[in-house]
Amino acid sequence: MPTTSLDALPIEVVEMIVGFLEPHDVGSVRLTGHSMALKVSQGHFRTYFHKKALRVTIQSLTAFNDLLQPNSPVYLLEDATIVGLISRTTPDQAEVNNLLVRAFVALKAKGVCLRSLSLNVVTGDDDLHDADRDYVRSQSAIVDSGIVEATMVALQESGLSVLLLDLFGTTIGHSVPFGLIGQLPDFTRLSSSTKCIKSLSLSLNSTLRTAGVADNLATTNTAPEQTIASITQLLDLMPKLEELDLRWFMSRSELNASIDSREIFFFNHCFKSITAAPLRTCSLRGLYISEEALLSFLQQSSVKRVTLREIHLQKDGKFISILDTLTRDTDPFEYFHLDDLFEDTRLLYFKVPGQPKFPIMGGGVGPSEVVREGDEVKQKLEYTFAMKRALGSPQVQRWRRNRAKMYGNTHWFR
Repeated sequence: MPTTSLDALPIEVVEMIVGFLEPHDVGSVRLTGHSMALKVSQGHFRTYFHKKALRVTIQSLTAFNDLLQPNSPVYLLEDATIVGLISRTTPDQAEVNNLLVRAFVALKAKGVCLRSLSLNVVTGDDDLHDADRDYVRSQSAIVDSGIVEATMVALQESGLSVLLLDLFGTTIGHSVPFGLIGQLPDFTRLSSSTKCIKSLSLSLNSTLRTAGVADNLATTNTAPEQTIASITQLLDLMPKLEELDLRWFMSRSELNASIDSREIFFFNHCFKSITAAPLRTCSLRGLYISEEALLSFLQQSSVKRVTLREIHLQKDGKFISILDTLTRDTDPFEYFHLDDLFEDTRLLYFKVPGQPKFPIMGGGVGPSEVVREGDEVKQKLEYTFAMKRALGSPQVQRWRRNRAKMYGNTHWFR
C-alpha cells in the first residue's frame, strides 16, 4: 500500500493538522524541512503572532525583545495585551518601562500598527489564591498602576500607532487610579500613538494616590485639577475617536461628598473634550454627574448609540430632560440602553412592560432596564420610583454583589 509523507500533503490538509498542535509543536514541524517550514509559515503558524499576551515580568519582556530580530514573525502582531502579575515579588518599574519601550520602538520601526492594545491583571503565584484578601487587593492596586505607567511611557517614547485602546475598561476588578494620570509625563508626546485611535475603553477609580506605586514619579498627591487637565488633554489627542466606554469605580472608604464633587467637576470638564470628537457610540457606567453636564453632552455630541448604566444624577438632577432628549423626533438616536439609573439614591423604574430585577414590597413597578433601537427609540419613555423598599431576596443580593464588582463602593438605594 503506497504511503504519503506529511510533506506531500496539500497545504490545506497541513493547515488542518497544524491547527491541533501547540505553538512549540508547530515550531518543531517547521524544523523538519524547508518545504514544510514554508507550508506551515504561510498560514496557521503566522496566526499565533497576530495576538500576543505580554506578561509584565523582566524575564518575559526580555524574551520578547530577543524575538525582535529581522524577519521575525513577531512583527505580524495585531492585538496586544499587557498582562500584570499579582505576586509576592514586584519587578523594578524603571526596568519594566525600559524593556517595554524597547519592544514598542522595534515594532514601530517595522511599521506595525496595533489593531488593539489592552491591559489585564492575573494572579501569578498559586498560593495567593488563598492569601489574605487585603494583601491581594493592595498588590492589585500597585500592579494596575505599574502596567498603566509602563504602557503609557512606552507609547510616548515609541509613537506606536493603536486603533483600539482598552485601559481596564473590559476588565472587572481593575482600573486606572484617578490621581496616577496626572503624574504621568506630558501627554502631548502621545499624539503619534493616539491620533489614529477610534475606540477607547477606560475604567477610572477614585484613588488620588496609591501607596508604593510609581516611585520614579512624584510622591505627593496630585491635585484633582491637574489630573482632570491631563485626562482632558489625553482625549483631545484622539481626533478620530468614534467609540468611548467610560467606567468609574468607587474605591472603598471614599464614598463621600468631596468625592462626588470631584467626579462632577471632572465629568463636566471631560465632556467638553468628548463633544469635539466624531463619536458615534458611547457607554457611560458608574458615573456621578450633574444633569446639566449629561444633558449637554447628549445634545451637543455626535453620538447616536448610547448606553447609560449605574448613572447617579447629583444636585437634585432629574432624568426627565435626559429621556426627552434620547426620545427626540428630530435628529433621533439609533439606539439606547438604560440600566439602573439613580436620582440621588432613588432607583428609577420605567413605565414599560416587564418586571424589576428583584422583588419590591408592594410591587407595582416595572423594570429598571430598557433597551430600544430603530423606530421605537422615539417612543415616549417615563419612569417612577418604588414606594417601598426591596424585599430581602437572593435576587437583590446578587444585584448588589454585581454592582460592587463593577462599580465598587456604590451608594445605597431606596
